[in-house]
Amino acid sequence: MTPVEHLESVAQQLAARLRDDDPEAVARWLAYELPDPADWFRLNFALAAAYPIGRTWRQATAWTRSGSVDSPVDISKRQRMRRVA
Repeated sequence: MTPVEHLESVAQQLAARLRDDDPEAVARWLAYELPDPADWFRLNFALAAAYPIGRTWRQATAWTRSGSVDSPVDISKRQRMRRVA
C-alpha cells in the first residue's frame, strides 16, 4: 500500500497536471506514479479531503470554462502566445 504522504503528493501534482497537460499524458503519468489500481481508489480520499466544501460544484470547476483565468482554453492560448513571442 502506498504511504499517505505519497498519495498527498500525487493528488497535488494531479490537480496541476489536469489543468496544464494533455489528458493522455496525465493518465500515463498517473499509471507510472500509482501502478496499483487500488491506490487510485485511495487517491480519491486525498482529493476529496482537499475539496473546498464551502464552494458549489460550479464555483470549484469554474477554471474549466472559457473566460476563466485558469480555463484550459485560456491557458493553451497563453502558452501558444509565449511560443510565438
